Amino acid sequence: MGHGPNSLMIEESIANSEPQRGYRADYVIPSPISAFRLPGGAVLPATGAGIVGYGVMETGADGIVWDDTAAATDIISLAFNTPGEFFESGLDGGTGGPPVELIVRGLIRKHDTTGSATDNADLTLDADFDWFDAADTALQSIAAVVAGTAASLVMAAGFSGFYWQEWNITQGMTAAQRNSFAGSSYCLLSLKPNETVGTALAIDLAAVDIRLRRHAALRTRSDRGSI
Repeated sequence: MGHGPNSLMIEESIANSEPQRGYRADYVIPSPISAFRLPGGAVLPATGAGIVGYGVMETGADGIVWDDTAAATDIISLAFNTPGEFFESGLDGGTGGPPVELIVRGLIRKHDTTGSATDNADLTLDADFDWFDAADTALQSIAAVVAGTAASLVMAAGFSGFYWQEWNITQGMTAAQRNSFAGSSYCLLSLKPNETVGTALAIDLAAVDIRLRRHAALRTRSDRGSI
């Protein structure tokens, strides 16, 4: 922006403006499924070589597959960090705006691998979450595992049945955890079945995205700080 009366007028208008409602905006954190690991950091085995592995979900499409004997102990994990500006909003909306939400979305399905499997109507894929930042002296964990939606995970054969499951990690935190969760934090997302998958069934995970769902609005100059 250039110098002169116009630029000064714009700055004055911003400084004197009233807070606006703004809009919801998602900050997407890159999260390729090829980056998931087993607990402890081991690379996922090929499908067929382990209870959860990476391989063919359907001809032409690779992904992560929990086979029929996989259970709640068969966990995959992804490490990432929150963006540095995360603290500006605060999960509980400490700046007066709506609360910020940390959302994980997964493109999943319950796969009938034979076309004649008996359904497991209770089956879901659950999310767990741990984190720490530079001020912490211990790893923090969400107070409650965030469950998937069993009714949405419909058994399907062939190339069908995928849907976007959403886990709101924020809802698994206590109020104190939401208020202390900060930018530039180390985070570990874990996904696992809630129970044994079931004979001739599989859970397929095709894609994941992690979103910081927040309120976006132009703040007055006096409130903008140094960021």
